[in-house]
Amino acid sequence: MAGIEQAVLGSVLDTNGERAICRFGREVLQTSRKLAEGDHPAAVSVGGLVKIAVSGRLLFGTLSDLTADRDDANSVVATVEYMGEGPCGPDGNVLQFRRGLSLYPQPGDPVQFASTEDLRRIYAPPELPHIQIGTVYPTQDVRAPVLFDMLMGRHFAVLGSSGTGKSTTVTMMLDRIIQKAAHGHVVILDPHGEYAKAFGSAAQVWDVGNLQLPYWAMNLEEHCEAFITSGDEHRTVDANILAKCLLKARTRNIQFGDTT
Repeated sequence: MAGIEQAVLGSVLDTNGERAICRFGREVLQTSRKLAEGDHPAAVSVGGLVKIAVSGRLLFGTLSDLTADRDDANSVVATVEYMGEGPCGPDGNVLQFRRGLSLYPQPGDPVQFASTEDLRRIYAPPELPHIQIGTVYPTQDVRAPVLFDMLMGRHFAVLGSSGTGKSTTVTMMLDRIIQKAAHGHVVILDPHGEYAKAFGSAAQVWDVGNLQLPYWAMNLEEHCEAFITSGDEHRTVDANILAKCLLKARTRNIQFGDTT
């Protein structure tokens, strides 16, 4: 990868607050692809990371589009979506990465592929509780950490088509979180019974055979959904009868000091 990382791909043509339009040399791209065969071929195509040196800082972005240059057969026009930045170290790699940009390139600034060392520092596990879930695409050896405190405090989804390993990924992530935070509690709603045996003695499983739900934890509407099967014509009558029964039961329990 050393030859790929040191090569200047081209330069910036246009830029705004979100992306840069760049012109790359077709020959440099083709050479980079040949050098990457069998190692990191995806790193030199759409999805790969590039960097732009600006005033002692390195700006990083993702290649989102490659188009043939209609005016120059020896060039390719690339779209780079900005990702973040960091100070440039003496070795030419980023020292400390952060999301977002504080300055932007100008037309003519050179563009290079991000190095493996750049990626290691960008995705380096911070000094916070985290788990490792794999490697960063398109690399084969850069670890991918996840800050599980932040993850579990947000809405997130594990997406994929059938058979791609969504359930396995969820199991792996939760298992590693449990190992790191043994006193934490996670509730899994598992309508298909996929996770019952996944966590062994670390989990408690409730199903229709052992789950007991006190009736006072449900309101009238929930009771009606569970116990009334009649149609529209008789549903109101049955709901009124059920409401009176629930009121009588609750009154009796209060009278005798029994709330179960």
